Amino acid sequence: VARISARHTPWQERLVIGITAFRRPQHLQRLVASIRKRYPTLPIVVADNGDDPATLPADVHVLRLPFDCGLSKARNALVAATDHEYFLLLEEDFCFTAETRLEDFVEILEQDPEIGVVGGALF
Repeated sequence: VARISARHTPWQERLVIGITAFRRPQHLQRLVASIRKRYPTLPIVVADNGDDPATLPADVHVLRLPFDCGLSKARNALVAATDHEYFLLLEEDFCFTAETRLEDFVEILEQDPEIGVVGGALF
């Protein structure tokens, strides 16, 4: 039932972006800036287990994890910190471009409830 009623909510309010980060603050800042350029209101959560935190916009939620605790622990922390219907997992060295269309991913998931995961091409 929650899934049906959630469809009346704009997709941007049902998607959260989770980013794992470790010792590459410039990459993380570039990624967040590229997300904000395309999708200024999407929630972003960062799981950072490095020792050199990036300076990020105030609306980005940062989970400070123990140093070098590992990728799996960071990913699990991201999942535990969110309750959105859709979750997009990224690494800090990704970058959104004019061709990035998250709405296409959501549309695929909503057209077929049997689909649980959608992936894209990385260049």
